[in-house]
Amino acid sequence: MGSGNAGVLGTQTENRWKLQLDHVSDDLPWGMRGVIAIRQYSDKYYLQDWERQFLYTSAREILSRAFLTKNEGVDSFNLRFEKSDTILGATVLQERMPTLEYFRRTSQIGESPIYLSAQGSISNLFINRGTGLLHGGWGRLDLFPVLSFPWKGLPWLSATTTLGGRFTGYTDSTDPAQTTFLGSSFTRTYMVAGVSLIGPSFSRIYEADIGPFGKFKHIIEPRVDYSYVSNVDDPGKIPVYDDIDTALGRNQITYALVNRLLAKSSDPKAGAASEIASFTISQSYAFERSQTIVGSGASGTLPFINEGPVQALLRFTPGTFISFDGQLSYDTRNGQLLSNTVATALNWKANYFNATWFSSHPVPVSGVAINTDQLRFGVGYDISRPFRIDTQVNWDVTQGQVLEDRSLLTYRGSCYTIFLEYRQLRVPGNNRNDVRLVVNLKDIGTLLDINGAMRPGLF
Repeated sequence: MGSGNAGVLGTQTENRWKLQLDHVSDDLPWGMRGVIAIRQYSDKYYLQDWERQFLYTSAREILSRAFLTKNEGVDSFNLRFEKSDTILGATVLQERMPTLEYFRRTSQIGESPIYLSAQGSISNLFINRGTGLLHGGWGRLDLFPVLSFPWKGLPWLSATTTLGGRFTGYTDSTDPAQTTFLGSSFTRTYMVAGVSLIGPSFSRIYEADIGPFGKFKHIIEPRVDYSYVSNVDDPGKIPVYDDIDTALGRNQITYALVNRLLAKSSDPKAGAASEIASFTISQSYAFERSQTIVGSGASGTLPFINEGPVQALLRFTPGTFISFDGQLSYDTRNGQLLSNTVATALNWKANYFNATWFSSHPVPVSGVAINTDQLRFGVGYDISRPFRIDTQVNWDVTQGQVLEDRSLLTYRGSCYTIFLEYRQLRVPGNNRNDVRLVVNLKDIGTLLDINGAMRPGLF
């Protein structure tokens, strides 16, 4: 909490505050678990003005939630309370107060060869999208059971068929433009079906001493997944809150080639082999246009393309020291890379280095395309016994501009710790330099916390 008088950086006296509460209870009665995570701020600009981590200063959602969970065998029950403020130009408020959820993991029905998974929920929902848009509350009941039958007739082929249905009831409905409630209830039903084929699989074992490993196994698995979701009547009447409401008709097949690399330690006492790398290439093909909430008014304006982009995913995690994750999406029709993400991390003792590169280059629609390209780096290193430095840099490659650089110098004494932090923030509407000095006493807490900020160009 803080206050300030009118001056160079202010025009009026103002109290600003934040509320942050986190609590976890794993030993509640009847084997239940409770979690509370509350985030509340005096105004939507508090994050940019006072927080110092790029994760918070660039946040576009303020989320508070609490839930109570009970697991019993394959069944799980969850009572959830949630409030979300999304800040993207206009503020969108969403609340579920509360939602009671049920989940059943895929499990065999008695001694039969059929398996059942299910999920269901009953919710009290509220949304406010802003002036002239959807504003109000409603109730929702959702039931979604799915039966599956794994067929093991051939040793070289794994096949599973699925069949299910979904019922969703709403106490209110909307107009097709999603701007007003109509005051009448609405129900949505659809069926789902699918077939998943894996194989034939090919594998080869290699004997080689590389690092801590002495044996490797390379597995190649072709995979085909077909999914069908029937269309629903009047999708524009569905008040959209989350992904339950946006699950609509589709008819598509996805084919993939999966490469997996397993490694076993050269130490015979180390146990079984584990997966250290995987590489997957996949693509989807749609047999018909997927259904949308707004109906033909939106989907009809865009050309229907059967072939989806080629997706590639590479993961490499040979141990705790290094990890690598790379993803890309390539449009074969336009010969264009749509998006890519590359993330790597090194960890040794208390030190670390991580780097992430993510970019998006969508195909222009009506001559307009918004490209993004950003790099993030983080380094933490113990210089000596008392001194440590941590640095994080976020760079917008498209604009050729550093959005944020933040450095933290730590000195650890016998019974105290001193933090000296310097940060430069360069985001639209909020360019500033921050300096902070913190003194913590062991077993007591913060003794001193001094911070100052100056916006460039004021003097």
